[in-house]
Amino acid sequence: MNPLNSTLVPEGFRYREVFRRGKPVHEKYDSFSLRHPSMPLEKRAKIFSPFDALKGFGEAIASKEILPEHRRTLSEEDLRILDQKLDLLRQLTISSGSPRPEPVPVEICFFSALDGSDDPEPAGIYRTERGNLRKVDDFARMLILDDDTAIPADDIVSINSPVLDPLLPD
Repeated sequence: MNPLNSTLVPEGFRYREVFRRGKPVHEKYDSFSLRHPSMPLEKRAKIFSPFDALKGFGEAIASKEILPEHRRTLSEEDLRILDQKLDLLRQLTISSGSPRPEPVPVEICFFSALDGSDDPEPAGIYRTERGNLRKVDDFARMLILDDDTAIPADDIVSINSPVLDPLLPD
């Protein structure tokens, strides 16, 4: 739309004359330019920088982009090693009856089923939790970390701990 073409502006428009004149042009050192200097380009860029009005919304959307997968079946050898590690952890924690003076740091990878699935083999994601193991609950078949995170023993895929490495047989 050409600002000089006032025929495109309705007759009763109250700013028709301002529109017809177009954008004002100022000299570098006239009174208006001295009172209202141009903004430097570096500062102008800040005006158009992205603003996260809904903190955490982007992360929530990104978390939904994780594709669920079906539970993997562990080999007999992997199950045997996992059982050995669980036995050692049971002996090292409070669940053995005598509390350990130092915490037992662990990194546990496990399958977490997604909610709302009626499938006999539900889809889910593999998560990794890190922390200090408080106890191995044989009755509930859970591993309990210091922050009260409960991990079902049946869903565990792997357990890593610097305390276990020297205790495991080769």
